[in-house]
Amino acid sequence: MKSAMKLFVMATILCLGLALGVRAQDETPPAAGGRGQAGAGRGAAAPQEPIAYDRVITSDAKTQHGVFDVHQIKDTYFYEIPTSELNKDFLWVTLIAKTTLGVGYGGQDAGNHVVRWERHGNTVFLRNCGR
Repeated sequence: MKSAMKLFVMATILCLGLALGVRAQDETPPAAGGRGQAGAGRGAAAPQEPIAYDRVITSDAKTQHGVFDVHQIKDTYFYEIPTSELNKDFLWVTLIAKTTLGVGYGGQDAGNHVVRWERHGNTVFLRNCGR
């Protein structure tokens, strides 16, 4: 039950803060012309290099440990996704925490999705793998 709650919290955070790619924070240089680099090879600006970890995750960060460490700094969330967890399928379970009186009930299932974190260059995407 405790891991289900962690998954619910993670899914809720994902819903709120992650619709676009997240910059990967390691020193691996991007492959030239790789996916996720709009306009690569057509005079486009070079992709932005990752920022040093200690400059992004500062002492102001509030960290929650789980499948991934999630760091919150003000209204921004950072996911620390180990490379060993990339390209793996995860079950994303969404539950309703509470509702208006007379409309459903707390704990009610709101949907399930299989998702996968994928890295392309310096960008990490969350892919919905369907049902």
